[in-house]
Amino acid sequence: MKIFITGGTGYVGQVLIPTLLRKGHEVLCLVRKGSKDKLKSLLDQITIIEGDVLESSSLDIKDCDAMIHLVAVIKEFPEKNITFERYNYQSAKNMIDLAERDGVHRFLLMSAVGNPPGIPKGYYHYKLMAEDYLKSSPLHWTILKPSLIYDQNWSGKNAGWVSLFNWSFELGGLMPAIGDRIRQFQPISRTMIADTIGKAIENKEYIGKTLIGKDLF
Repeated sequence: MKIFITGGTGYVGQVLIPTLLRKGHEVLCLVRKGSKDKLKSLLDQITIIEGDVLESSSLDIKDCDAMIHLVAVIKEFPEKNITFERYNYQSAKNMIDLAERDGVHRFLLMSAVGNPPGIPKGYYHYKLMAEDYLKSSPLHWTILKPSLIYDQNWSGKNAGWVSLFNWSFELGGLMPAIGDRIRQFQPISRTMIADTIGKAIENKEYIGKTLIGKDLF
């Protein structure tokens, strides 16, 4: 498949792109001007398209088979015009409209299971708006709603020690009354998220589904 990705330079995107390449897919990655060096180890394997998710009118993706939208922010900087409304909703709306305009029927959206601790409520509010907009479209959509995403390494951002808490979620999952609710918030590695996206984008059984918590494993 020929897959168009937004947010490829981000935390999940940098793991997802190699995953898709190993599966034999062709990857086109939308990046802001000056940001392609974040993918320098992959530049000879992917196609870089410089552009902005908030200014999509000049983009042409008619020859793509699918789009994966990963762009979002967890912190606002209003003085820089970086807001939840613009990046968690408007960016998704623009990409959904672009996919519909150019006939790219398969669309995967990265959302979230809820509002992370310490993050303003607007973060999740606009994520939900993006989900609703996608569901109202004619696209063949899949929505992923993970909780905390961690890295396999034992240092750095959201390090692997987070996975040590997984036993408590597995145990909670054994409780009939609240098990499913508990498992929704189980941490997941970004490698596993990338693998799940790889499966979902390829298989028709995921069309029209929202994957939450244990569904992502």
